[in-house]
Amino acid sequence: MVMVADAFKNYLVEVTVMGIAKECEESGMLSAAIHARHKVRKTDLEFFFERASQVDKGSWERRFYTGCLIVYALAAYESIEGIINSGKSAFGQSAVKPHWSKEGKTHTLESIVFYEPLNLFPGLSTDNLSSNHTTIDQHVAAHYSDGTSKSMAMMSHQQREKPTTNQITAQHILLQSHGQSVSSPSPQTPLKQSGFKTHGTPLSDTLSKGGRIAGNITTNSSMDEDLSTFDAAKKKMEKNNAAHVIHERVNALCIDAQSLTMAGVKHYDNLIVNYKKALLSLQQASDDLDFEATLMLAKQNWMIYRGALEQSLNKLKEETLKEFPLT
Repeated sequence: MVMVADAFKNYLVEVTVMGIAKECEESGMLSAAIHARHKVRKTDLEFFFERASQVDKGSWERRFYTGCLIVYALAAYESIEGIINSGKSAFGQSAVKPHWSKEGKTHTLESIVFYEPLNLFPGLSTDNLSSNHTTIDQHVAAHYSDGTSKSMAMMSHQQREKPTTNQITAQHILLQSHGQSVSSPSPQTPLKQSGFKTHGTPLSDTLSKGGRIAGNITTNSSMDEDLSTFDAAKKKMEKNNAAHVIHERVNALCIDAQSLTMAGVKHYDNLIVNYKKALLSLQQASDDLDFEATLMLAKQNWMIYRGALEQSLNKLKEETLKEFPLT
């Protein structure tokens, strides 16, 4: 039986407020109910942020490191030229208009770039898992025959090798509610899930495929060494070889930007399918939660703003030819 629309909306509100009390505070980080993991780890983004803020405004280095930051943060801003041309101390305070801003409101770069929605995925947890140890954290989803999908991280049948204290407590409560002994030697077996196939989400698949983007993030982090090699080179051949390496880095960044832009479009297409097929009850009455309009506007702005980003990176390619000529 499908819930009546108003009842479902009320249920969503109840689930939300019961799940996030105190957890949105910095010390909570949603650790007791929902945690947000980065697909590209925050420490890598922080490196590009710090490096971009330390170099001169308008410089080749500012454009390169800013490009790395925005591309791998899975962000889309109306323009990044204000960031490129901001002073060192003003870099983090640069005003940007993100693709998810429904009313075109601007935000400071430092307040949003590390928590861009497309770089995050939610999961159920009793531990604080706010930091990755790997460059790319893959987001796996269950894909159903009707075209809908669901985050595996949000499915309660996911098991840890060693249950946490909170999970053990929850299991005891569950056993008691079923009239079973908490000292039972054999734990309950979770219900088997069927009717779906599991693989990565569009953005996660693109990020993790073949380890290419993870490798590019690592090599781009050492761009200073490549620039130093170019500056120190005395012989023409050494200079040329160093320039080739720099060009390869910039070309790889441009390719990553294009690939992730396309993956972002597919990401929103999938969410829209979910809305239309899995949340039909919300369409039978006025949509107070504004799901469809939010998704459609975010997708449209994503395509426009990422197009502007790719134009900026093409400008970077032109500047690279001037800064590091090939002979």
